[in-house]
Amino acid sequence: MTKEKQAEQVDLTWALGNFFIHYANFRGRSSRSEYFWAVGFFFSFGLLFGLIVPTWPSPEIQFLLTALSSLIAIGTILPFLALSVRRLRDSGFSPYLAFLIVVPFGGLVLFVLAFFEPRIGAASSSMENAETLSGLELEIRKLEDLHRQGLIDEKQLMEAKNKALGI
Repeated sequence: MTKEKQAEQVDLTWALGNFFIHYANFRGRSSRSEYFWAVGFFFSFGLLFGLIVPTWPSPEIQFLLTALSSLIAIGTILPFLALSVRRLRDSGFSPYLAFLIVVPFGGLVLFVLAFFEPRIGAASSSMENAETLSGLELEIRKLEDLHRQGLIDEKQLMEAKNKALGI
């Protein structure tokens, strides 16, 4: 089971770390800062390669740089798709809108949608309103929040869940 990713304000190093740590995590949410730091970094990286490679005097080095940039682009497709899905969810949009990437200008539409603030009451498969949760579900969610915040460890979480469930 994949741990759900929560949206949080991050700097460049955290954004890139989260980008690779959660490379195939399509659950949870990503903040605007996390999304735009990652997009900005890789856009700058691509722009730099696009400016350097054609001007390099050696054709062999040009080939190697082109191959390297192609490998990086291919290797970041899945992480960018996962990041886009999490960002769409945090903005309150359907994560299936990430498939816009396959249509012309779809990437631009996704980029614009990523600017939206999280909508209060936005639908999510894992985040219902507290009023709709039973007492037991609410207790377990609170325990998981404590664990996510680092206030209790994994063992304490499991013991508290088992106690709440009467196991």
